[in-house]
Amino acid sequence: MNTKFKSYMKRIVTCLLVVCIVGMSSSCTFYANYSYEDEDYKFLQKGSGSGVNNGVYTPSSSVYEDVTISDEDTSLADAETSYAGTQTLDSVSVYIDEIYDRFGIVVKVGESVPTVFLDYVSEINTNTDDILHALEVLEDTFSLYPDDFFRQMCDGGYYDEIIVYLAGNLYPKDSTTHISDASGFTIDDYSGISKVVFNINDGLYMEPNLVVHEFTHVIDYYFIGTGYWNEEAWNVLNPSGFSYVESYSGFTSIDTEYTSFSDEFINGINDNVYFYSQYGKTFSLEDRATLMEALLGYSVYNPDNYDRVFECKHVNAKLDYYFNFIREVFDDSSWGEMTAWEKELEKY
Repeated sequence: MNTKFKSYMKRIVTCLLVVCIVGMSSSCTFYANYSYEDEDYKFLQKGSGSGVNNGVYTPSSSVYEDVTISDEDTSLADAETSYAGTQTLDSVSVYIDEIYDRFGIVVKVGESVPTVFLDYVSEINTNTDDILHALEVLEDTFSLYPDDFFRQMCDGGYYDEIIVYLAGNLYPKDSTTHISDASGFTIDDYSGISKVVFNINDGLYMEPNLVVHEFTHVIDYYFIGTGYWNEEAWNVLNPSGFSYVESYSGFTSIDTEYTSFSDEFINGINDNVYFYSQYGKTFSLEDRATLMEALLGYSVYNPDNYDRVFECKHVNAKLDYYFNFIREVFDDSSWGEMTAWEKELEKY
C-alpha cells in the first residue's frame, strides 16, 4: 500500500475512533492538560467502589476520609496490595531507577499513585506486565529527546522535578467540563512539580504518541511558567481572525476547516491546512501537542511513518517556529546538528 495512502487511512481511522469513542466513554484517543491556581489541595480517599453518573463523579460508597495530597513515595516492597503479572517487582524497580538515572524523570506506580488528581479520579494498576510495557514505552519515547533535555527543565528555576504516574482508568469528577476517561493528562499547579498521569490498563493506551503529546504540554508549561513563551507570535501563524475555542466541551463538533480532515485536504489541496485535527483548535497547547504527537510519536516504532499534513506550508511553518524556539530557550550545545523532531520534519 502506498505510504501516503496508509497515512491518510490512519488519520481517518483515528478520526472515526474519536467520534465513536465519545459515545462509548472510552479513553483510547483523549488527552487533557490543566493549569491550577495555588490552594490547599485535598482529595477524598475512596472507601470502596466508584461510579460516574450524569457527567459527575459520584462514589458508590459513603465511606471517605479527607486526606491532604502527598507526593511521598510508597515503597513497592512495603505496598499492601498484591501485584499481578508475570514480571517481578524487582525488575520494575530496576527499570524505574534506570529511567531516573538516564533522563532525570521520576516514575511512580502501584500504591505510589494517588487515587485523585484534582479534577480526575484514578484507579490503581498493579499489573506488572502493564507497568513494564509502560516503562518500555517511556524509555523508547524519552530516547527521542536530547540526553539533557528534561534535566534542563528541572534545573531552569521552574520545575523541581517531573513525575510520571502510571495509573489505571482515569475518570473526571465532572465530565461536562473535562474529558471522559482520559488516557493521559498533565498538571502544572505551580508547585514546582510537573505531574504527568497515564492510563496503562491492558497496555492499550500507553503508546509513544501519547507520551509525546503529554510531554509537549510539559515543555509548554515550562515555557509559559518561565515567561519565555510568546502567544501573540504563535497566533500570527494561525489563519487571519482565528481564535482557539478555549474549551474541551464538545470538541468533536468543531468544524474541520483548516485541518487535515477538511474536504480540501482530503481532495489533495494543502494550502489551507494549519492544524492536525479539530482537537488542535481547542487550545494552543493542544495545537502543538497534536502536531508533535503526529510528527514524532508515530515514528518511534515506525521510522517510515509519513503523513501528508506535514507537507502543508502553514503546518510546517508552525513546527519550524516551535523547533527554533526550543533551541533558543534550551542550551542546545550538546544536541548535535538535528534533533529527532527536526529530522522528522526534514522528510517533508
